[in-house]
Amino acid sequence: MSRFILERCRELHEEMECLEKSIALLFSKLKQGSKGSLLIEIVIKFLAQKMQKNASDILSIYSDSSGKRRSEISFLGGISNNDKSNGNSTSTSKDDVWQNYYERIRSIKASDKDLNSLIEPKLTKKNICQKIIENMINDVFTSDILNLMFTPEEDYGNRLDMHHLYIQFINIKKIHYYKINNTKSYNLNNDDTEILPLSSTKKAINKTFESIDYVTYLGSFEKFSSVSRFCKYRNNEYEYYISKLLEYLEQFFIKTHPLIDSIKVRSRFESEFESKWLDNSIPEWCTPSHKMKLYSIFTDSLFSSEGIYSSHIQGKKYKREKMKYLSSSIEEQNMRIQNSIAYDKSMAKTEFLIGKYCILLNVERNNTIDYLHNTQSRTVREFTEKLDHFNVIEFINNILSTENIQDEEDKVLDSDEDIDELEENIHNPLGLPVGLDGKPVPYWLFKLHGLGIEFKCEICGNYSYWGRRAFERHFQEFRHSNGLRTLGIPNTSHFKEITKIKDAQKLYEKLSRNAEANTFNEQEIEMEDTKGNILSLKSYQDLRHQGLI
Repeated sequence: MSRFILERCRELHEEMECLEKSIALLFSKLKQGSKGSLLIEIVIKFLAQKMQKNASDILSIYSDSSGKRRSEISFLGGISNNDKSNGNSTSTSKDDVWQNYYERIRSIKASDKDLNSLIEPKLTKKNICQKIIENMINDVFTSDILNLMFTPEEDYGNRLDMHHLYIQFINIKKIHYYKINNTKSYNLNNDDTEILPLSSTKKAINKTFESIDYVTYLGSFEKFSSVSRFCKYRNNEYEYYISKLLEYLEQFFIKTHPLIDSIKVRSRFESEFESKWLDNSIPEWCTPSHKMKLYSIFTDSLFSSEGIYSSHIQGKKYKREKMKYLSSSIEEQNMRIQNSIAYDKSMAKTEFLIGKYCILLNVERNNTIDYLHNTQSRTVREFTEKLDHFNVIEFINNILSTENIQDEEDKVLDSDEDIDELEENIHNPLGLPVGLDGKPVPYWLFKLHGLGIEFKCEICGNYSYWGRRAFERHFQEFRHSNGLRTLGIPNTSHFKEITKIKDAQKLYEKLSRNAEANTFNEQEIEMEDTKGNILSLKSYQDLRHQGLI
């Protein structure tokens, strides 16, 4: 027996008491609207989970399903294990009690020879609990929780990092080509295009190939009404995208609000959706997909236009599926309709939940948009000067330095002068760029991402981008798109890696010539009259209007 179960139970009770005091201490240090408050809430949640685990261990000790606690109490009473095995558990003596006691002392000394070296000699009983509280909080604070939970772009939960979702959205093929075809048909059918010259019409069509930038996406990613039902129905790419979008928003809300019961929030949103679905009060989903005009019940498909639908119903697949559907039973036919309704409901539910979480994270989204607008207009020096530094070590010391909590509450990360002093004291002999935490990035990370390599873009006003990742990303950002727009050039994939103004203009002229060469010219149409004379279309129409032909 290497350790007393009763002693372990006592330790758990003592630790529970210290955990309660630690949580009370942290609650008194909460200050809304700061990174420190988020860190405190995360630590409170961690300590509360530890309390639950300790309480479970205490209950298991008291339940004593293995019988070890009863045997230990008997051992302290002078009954050894040998006596119990021989059936002599009824008789005890004073000598047996002391014999078991000294036996236990010898086992403790043998197993814990180095215990005395770990004990602080000046630690009194009065501050033992305070020392335990400090160790608990310090262990959690120094475990780098925030850096593991958030990416540098998220800035400790102040901003959203949705670059991967933005890339997924602009690469959904159905949505991309649907918008291109719609705008092309609109421009070609618009009466104004007959007045405009050919180059202006072509330029208007080329604009359809320009995807939305990241800032525009952040401001409208929850507006699913702009996406056609054709692009949603039975589209695995879109279904995967909205599922990942919901997962990110929900996890971000959980990380930034650790003390809120996220399960209750999700269940409340789901019950609200169920009531609206039964009332048919969700605007984008009032009409089921199987009741739409361009829906084919036989192939369970939805089409974008009547031309595509009419060509589909003339195909072999449509006729084969139609025969199979008509030969099936009524239950199977109803099952197909029910599956279509269930698919609509799952998509509508995901979109509804995304809208709800977007409302909860509206502040973080606005912070992200404002941050992107500000960074696009800042120089490198201004960017490093305006970084919001957060020093975890100083924050810990402010919490644990004194027992008078209220007097120290207003001193946590409130002084700009202290932050400036921290910036001056940062040791950075290699001149490495500063990360979002206010510290120089590691040298291996600096070399891995090539942050020492400068890429200049003449289109962006000779702006410098450090590292290949930042250089490639800037082609879809506002600064580069605006530079091309001022030159009268659309920001399409043809102009990626183009940084010189002359190169962009030459490439655009070449693409324009190729497009003009491939465009049909109505002036080349020739007509023949009844006498066999060959005339141009314009001459033929003029003579016909005059009655000469």
